[in-house]
Amino acid sequence: MKLNKPLPKAVLAKMSPAEQKKLTALEEKSASLGAEMEKAQSAASAAMRKENSSVKRSAAVQNLINKGFKAEFFAFKAGDALRAYKESMRTKYA
Repeated sequence: MKLNKPLPKAVLAKMSPAEQKKLTALEEKSASLGAEMEKAQSAASAAMRKENSSVKRSAAVQNLINKGFKAEFFAFKAGDALRAYKESMRTKYA
């Protein structure tokens, strides 16, 4: 999920090492959860395509769909945390 704009170099230069470490950790977490979300949603999509859509979904397919939504929730939550942290650094150092 590359939706966030990078911080300006002037802001990055003023950040402390602890703040840079937190930024790096948030970026890695957001990227890994985004990749996990894509993987879960692609598995759910493939399972839905294989199944006949005119009948009720099986429990296994519904479980994959639920896992996809859960992964999406956590990926968006991590992305929001990263976005909020970057915004706080922009206001603090700009």
